[in-house]
Amino acid sequence: MAFSVDKNVPLIDAKSGGRKYPFSEMSVGDSFLVSPEESGIAEMSIRAAARMYGMRNKMKFTCRIVDGGIRVWRIK
Repeated sequence: MAFSVDKNVPLIDAKSGGRKYPFSEMSVGDSFLVSPEESGIAEMSIRAAARMYGMRNKMKFTCRIVDGGIRVWRIK
C-alpha cells in the first residue's frame, strides 16, 4: 500500500477541529443519534470518543445500538 504525499494542506487546530459530536452541549439525560450514514465509523469509535470526552471533562456517557443507528446518552 502506498500513501500519497499532499503539500500545502493547512493544519487543523486540534481543539476546534475534533468536535464531531455535541458532547459539550449535553446535560444529564440528553441523547443524540448517530446514523450509520452520518458516522462513517464503527460503533466502537463512537464509544471511545464518548469515553475520552467524559474522562477529560468529568462526565459519563453510554451508547446503545437502536433502530436508525447508535444513540449516545449523557448519564453523569
